[in-house]
Amino acid sequence: GEEGNFRGVFAKEVLEEGEVVCNLPWELLVKPSRSNNYVGDCGTTFAIYDLMKEGRNPYGRYLKTQPRRYVPGFWSTEGKELLTEMLGEDLPPFEFDEFIDGWWGKNCARQPRGRQLMREDPELALHARMLVIARADDDLMVPFYDMMNHRNGKWYNTHHILEYGEYFAIVTNRRVEAGEQLYLSYNQCNNCMGRVEEFGTPEMFKHYGFVEFMPQRWYIEDLRVKFDIDDKEDGTGLELTFKLPISKRGILYFMKELSRLEDFKKKYKDTEIAAAVPESELFSLWQYHDAVTTAFALALRTGEGKATEEVWEMGDDWWVTEAHITNPSSDDWSSDDPEAGSSWDDEFHVEEEHVEEEPSSWDEEYSNEL
Repeated sequence: GEEGNFRGVFAKEVLEEGEVVCNLPWELLVKPSRSNNYVGDCGTTFAIYDLMKEGRNPYGRYLKTQPRRYVPGFWSTEGKELLTEMLGEDLPPFEFDEFIDGWWGKNCARQPRGRQLMREDPELALHARMLVIARADDDLMVPFYDMMNHRNGKWYNTHHILEYGEYFAIVTNRRVEAGEQLYLSYNQCNNCMGRVEEFGTPEMFKHYGFVEFMPQRWYIEDLRVKFDIDDKEDGTGLELTFKLPISKRGILYFMKELSRLEDFKKKYKDTEIAAAVPESELFSLWQYHDAVTTAFALALRTGEGKATEEVWEMGDDWWVTEAHITNPSSDDWSSDDPEAGSSWDDEFHVEEEHVEEEPSSWDEEYSNEL
């Protein structure tokens, strides 16, 4: 369709709020088998492998035809090396290769069934593992549900209801017009719990292999940076909302990473070195590169003149932004009005003496620029 060449699920007619899109019987869900002791993600991975290998089940045949190795942790050696250099030491997502070297290697692949799969067909075994990471709901692989795309904000229009052992239903959470795509949320859904706060665009890229459309959330824990980006309602560009007060360290971080990413682009864009990376991986890498530079450049402009140290004086729950922000208005927070911001300052003002932190090496390097 007009939105691009990806596949998705679209409404052919109007769906009212609360309408059941589909109700999947429990027996159709792919899950750990009761006939063995393999539980959790490993059990589901083994079950998917069997469905794809046997070829008798239509859902298994469908899964076998899906694109391979699109999640960064499953990329080629060349692709992972280039992505590692692009991310450097401080740019999320962190430990993007943990799904093979970590959980799979230390758990599933060491079990007798996992070792058998890796001897029989290692490529299919890794494909099964990637599908569980990118498409399952915890340890449940759900037909039809896995075909639906993610998008937050005004686009988010369906959620699921799980009655364990009985059914898995997909229900609209607002009116959906004919021709509109049905979207789930992978991090801000009705039962996403902690993901609402900590799981943003970098984590989407790590777990699912795509750069999400607007709106986006960016969260860097060590820097206590959290902000959202979305399209302006009038379609004239992007606006940024800081979910936490920006600090000097945050500003310096944006400057440092933007400079480093520009150097990376000059070094590798349209070069023979990058040409060794598979085309699909290279496309995703540069797409994420562009998303980061767009987000950080906008954050740098929006945070100009607003840096304080208040975020470092918040309590243990600093990262739970809803505890600190109650329905902020765009006038107070967005980049549209650079003169505004008094309420931003007042909201986070802490009457404590500020203790100057020892600057890091990159603080010193960029202090003059700041």
